[in-house]
Amino acid sequence: MIIHLKRGVMKKLLLWTAAWLFGFSTVGQDNKSAPEKKSFLAFSAGLSIPIVCYGSTDINNKNAGYAKIGFTLDLSYGYRCGKNLGIIGSAFYSSNKTDKTVLDGTQGSYRYFGVVAGPLLTKNLSSKAGIDFKYMAGFAHVIAPKLLRGGETLLEKASANAFAWTAGVGLRYGLGDNTFFSFKVDHSQMKPQFHSSAQGENAKTEQHIVVINIDAGIGIKF
Repeated sequence: MIIHLKRGVMKKLLLWTAAWLFGFSTVGQDNKSAPEKKSFLAFSAGLSIPIVCYGSTDINNKNAGYAKIGFTLDLSYGYRCGKNLGIIGSAFYSSNKTDKTVLDGTQGSYRYFGVVAGPLLTKNLSSKAGIDFKYMAGFAHVIAPKLLRGGETLLEKASANAFAWTAGVGLRYGLGDNTFFSFKVDHSQMKPQFHSSAQGENAKTEQHIVVINIDAGIGIKF
């Protein structure tokens, strides 16, 4: 009888122990955080705002670009090498129309596209939000419109390659486990050298393109 009772008790203890171990293992697996995703891909669109000489309409300024606010598109890929450090690369396309109130007739647009890459500094502000700082350099291809003012040709329609650099800051906010919303402000510069056949004192051979890009978009982490 005593042996039978002991066997019954032992069986119950084994069953309770097995159940407890199984439950502990399950909880442990649930609480274990998934590995942090290090790569991200983001698409954004927004405003391209000409500043300094590029946005100037001063007819006495030989370096004036007569550019107006346009649009920019950006596709970026980033990889976090550590907690706060990573690398980032972007492919971009931007366009700025010229000011018809200062130039003669219907004018075209400056268009430029290229790729840049560089270091990324990132900091999580909360479980969902973060801030990123970046500096990137690369190249761009610039297409300039024909510029006419007062019957004088300032620049024939031309194109050129140029070194380009971008510095910027961005905010991101998680929308789910793998998606996030991004808002960023970038400062970009390039200085293409044109082989233009335009003649005259005010004829251009280059245009310093300086813009502030303000855009927003959606990204995924993987």
